[in-house]
Amino acid sequence: MTKKTSIIKHLILMVVVSILILLGTMWGLKIYTRHQDNVRVPNIIGKSLSEAYSLLEGTNLRYEVVDSLYDKNCRPGTIAELIPAAGASVKPGRIIFLKTYASSPMRYSVPYVKDMSVRQARALLRGLGFENITERIVPGEHLELCVGLELKDGRPIEAGTMIAKETPIVMLITGVVRDTLSTRDLIEDYEYMGELSGTDSTVRVKPAKRDTTDTPDDWW
Repeated sequence: MTKKTSIIKHLILMVVVSILILLGTMWGLKIYTRHQDNVRVPNIIGKSLSEAYSLLEGTNLRYEVVDSLYDKNCRPGTIAELIPAAGASVKPGRIIFLKTYASSPMRYSVPYVKDMSVRQARALLRGLGFENITERIVPGEHLELCVGLELKDGRPIEAGTMIAKETPIVMLITGVVRDTLSTRDLIEDYEYMGELSGTDSTVRVKPAKRDTTDTPDDWW
């Protein structure tokens, strides 16, 4: 056997061994990943957790609750969403991630907004998801500052209070408040001094009539 023939045989042997190793690897991966052994995710939307567990266990799947949603029209504790979706083909033993319906809305911490501008306070609240916001003008030294928050019934909301994002929030904003009582008092004073007359928006004061029987000395 020549040296050249020996080299060719070794090369052929290396190629055959490489092919056998590749085929063996592919066969092993097929067994490990179980390509032909798939199951379909059952439709468990609207089921309770106990019902969902029974259905998933029957198909050799596991589950994990990762989030909850609130919907007053749905039964608490039932399945709202699953990932992968119902009907998807997955491997046995796969974890299915579930979202359930909560019995009450999620609560979030109210931020500190006192002495912020109206724009800053509103942007901060909305950025955290609080959308049901109204405003009430209160007297203050500086205009258009948020000096506090309160509920619709007037109860104050302190920073850090946990409330649902749907809760109505009233921002207390400093501004000019008309004192109607003092205006009324002013009108009454004018009426006491004379008659209130005039048809337009200008107040005209007519002096009260004097008693002509009095002497000039009595006027002092």
